[in-house]
Amino acid sequence: MDSIRNADVATDRSWSLYLTQAFVSVAFSATGPVAIIMTAAREAGLSVQQTSSWLFAALAVNGFASILISWKTRQPLLFLFTIPGTVLVAPVIAQYGFGAAVGAYMVCALLLVVLGVTGLVSLLDRWVPMPVVMAMIAGLFVK
Repeated sequence: MDSIRNADVATDRSWSLYLTQAFVSVAFSATGPVAIIMTAAREAGLSVQQTSSWLFAALAVNGFASILISWKTRQPLLFLFTIPGTVLVAPVIAQYGFGAAVGAYMVCALLLVVLGVTGLVSLLDRWVPMPVVMAMIAGLFVK
């Protein structure tokens, strides 16, 4: 009987630990990246409505994807947007406009889904050496 009580106490403690960790991760993910999006939006000259739309899309879509994929795989997976991508998109929005940036994101998302579903990513992975991929990514940050 004592072992059952000990197991119940351990389960209660693990749930409180998980909830605390979830709260801390949400607090960190909802403060730093949001500040970066708001700064990028201000530099790009976006309106309050456009900034709100961007924040909603970044947080709600990734939250929905996290819940869906975690439920499907039965393991905790978290989807987030990239901070470097957010920083790099501000000049693009300033030069080409918010609509063009959203369209580019949608085309890239569609392309990534097609590459993932068809298995072409593994083919590209074999064709392009990793040092070349890393050099291309590093080149994005060099002016």
